[in-house]
Amino acid sequence: MSTPSLSERTHRLFPAGPADGPLRGQSVGVNPADLPHGTGATGTPALLVVDSDIEEIALPVRLVPLREVPQGVLAVGDETCAGIGLEASYAPASWRIEHPPLVALDELHLESAGESGLDEAAEALERSDLVGRLLWIPERDSQEVGIRADGTPYRVRHHDAGGRTAVLAEIGQHTHTEVFVSGANTGVDMVVLADCSTSMLVPDIPALPGGGQGLSEDPVGYGWNVSGPKEQRVEVLRRALHHLVAERRRLRGRTSRIALLEFTRTTKQVFPHSGMAEFDADSPRTVVSDFERAINAIYPLTGQGTHIGTALHEASDLLRRYGKPGNEQLIVLVSDGGDWVQPGAETTGEVADAYENPVLLMEHLHRALGVRVHTVGISTPELFRHWLAQGNPDGPGLSPDHDLLKEISRVGGGDAAVMGGLDVIVREFAELGAGTARRIRPGEGCAVGGPLSRDTTDALRRIGEQAAAPATPHATGGDASARAVDVASPQRLRDRIFEAHGLVNAEARRIFRKPLLAVEHLKKDVQRSVLQGEVHGRQWFISDLTSTSFTPDLTGIPSPSAQLRRPLTALTSFLDELRCAAPEKQADGGWRAGQADRLAGLLEDLAEHLTRAPEAAPLTSGANEVAADLAYTPTLADPAPARVAVAAPLPAPALPAQHARLRAAEETAIPIAGSEPRATPAPEPPPPAPPVSPTDPFRDLGYWGPA
Repeated sequence: MSTPSLSERTHRLFPAGPADGPLRGQSVGVNPADLPHGTGATGTPALLVVDSDIEEIALPVRLVPLREVPQGVLAVGDETCAGIGLEASYAPASWRIEHPPLVALDELHLESAGESGLDEAAEALERSDLVGRLLWIPERDSQEVGIRADGTPYRVRHHDAGGRTAVLAEIGQHTHTEVFVSGANTGVDMVVLADCSTSMLVPDIPALPGGGQGLSEDPVGYGWNVSGPKEQRVEVLRRALHHLVAERRRLRGRTSRIALLEFTRTTKQVFPHSGMAEFDADSPRTVVSDFERAINAIYPLTGQGTHIGTALHEASDLLRRYGKPGNEQLIVLVSDGGDWVQPGAETTGEVADAYENPVLLMEHLHRALGVRVHTVGISTPELFRHWLAQGNPDGPGLSPDHDLLKEISRVGGGDAAVMGGLDVIVREFAELGAGTARRIRPGEGCAVGGPLSRDTTDALRRIGEQAAAPATPHATGGDASARAVDVASPQRLRDRIFEAHGLVNAEARRIFRKPLLAVEHLKKDVQRSVLQGEVHGRQWFISDLTSTSFTPDLTGIPSPSAQLRRPLTALTSFLDELRCAAPEKQADGGWRAGQADRLAGLLEDLAEHLTRAPEAAPLTSGANEVAADLAYTPTLADPAPARVAVAAPLPAPALPAQHARLRAAEETAIPIAGSEPRATPAPEPPPPAPPVSPTDPFRDLGYWGPA
């Protein structure tokens, strides 16, 4: 049965207002006559593709049959409207509905963008409408993916649909789902238990290419390199712990504490010497050095087995005595596996001391004290067999056995035990350093249905009466409200930033023979900050808007005129102001739109000044002349830099077609028509240099002068 074609040629998109009833979430209302015969009440999965001058936007939707929707109209809820920039006064000029294959989503890891703790985030997801939602998995994983649940945005850290791409993946109750919360948003007190038994000396872990400094791209994780160089299990543990240190040092926010213990049949604390240490980006260098020395000193003892029960008891005692009230309490148990013997089971490895049952102990700690455990198993039986096949001798207790780790994790409220080679372990510890994760069990979800509100029904009736009227492809000025909508649209802000960025670099090439702004990560920075800002949160937003994509690189070029210094000063001052903004505060959409609009306006102002600037003369000034020129300090008599109000943006300095040519020239460094030096009046001689001022931003930052 053929599926009717839906696009801007046959239908118009109508923003139906706040989502209610059948239009909540990803649902799009369609008249039943515009859908295949027999489409059920739950609708049919589809992909809404919107073309723009810069890139293509693809959003998963569910086409729901609604008789209230007139033929030739698609009623779009507010969630999808926000994704494509659809407003009452603005609709995409080119769009279409596609029907990719539908598959089940096997695995989904989400990151909360809010400031809630792990417990709150996990409970919210378990009660949300996550089940039944759709995820678009593109053929090329070129951009980060986000998804909403009950209106709350989440970033997708990882997804798996059986390795398939270019498909719509549906989230179900069977989907292995985890939620991750950044360590900046939730305090986590962590005790790491490092196995130092004899078997940790076995060198059965394949080394990674290039000395093992990176992560493997092999989908199996180790199969491609099992015959190459090997590393001892303890070396993998040390390297993973160093990654944990690196990630924890990037975090600022809620206070978290950490301790490191090594264990065999006994347990010894190696960092700090007693208690627990606060460890984050503000930790003194001496604390960091002590931790790194303790990691490097970890070394197994020969002839030693494992007593996991004693280690768990010591770790829980540290958390009870020195943990910060209100923080999550986490034990990270790293081992190649003690041998937990069930009745009738065969003993194959080092035997966990039977005086205490570590499974019962961990179950008690989790239920009574709220302590969670995360178990990490080093090596696998497959890796060990490959090592034996190379002629290495076997011995009692050398084969990894992770049954006990799995059982401890199951009763201890942690995630499923992680086990594997170097790349798996290093990646796991990097995530543990960045924050904490927990597996959740999505609930039933929210069934699509119920009546439309009276306001939505009346609006659809009116739009049906005007069905013959053409859609407005672009908002074109007009009253202040229409202009405010235009500014608030993320897509319009994105286009303005791209256009101004391209024009700045094209004019800079003409004047200085080099671009001022980096282009390598421009698309990612704008995509993440402007289009997906609410998914990634305030800290990512600030980082992206103050990156090298928007920070002028003024090294190795002649000192610019005062006319150029003013817009450059305004831009760099804005970036410095944004860098000083508190990253832990929550940022609403209005604040993000305002900052992005200011950036777009400042780039447009800089581009306008550059178009009027003459080509720079070769840099021949001596050191004293350059130093004197650097001493220029803007004064109160100088015109204030242009500031652009959110509700009234400056018009874009270049049309989309011009922007495309500028971007192409920027990537190829080939001069384009219209970028030749233009005749301009001779510049006025610069004013005499005032005394050097310590407040001169350019003098402080060293922006100008020979490279």
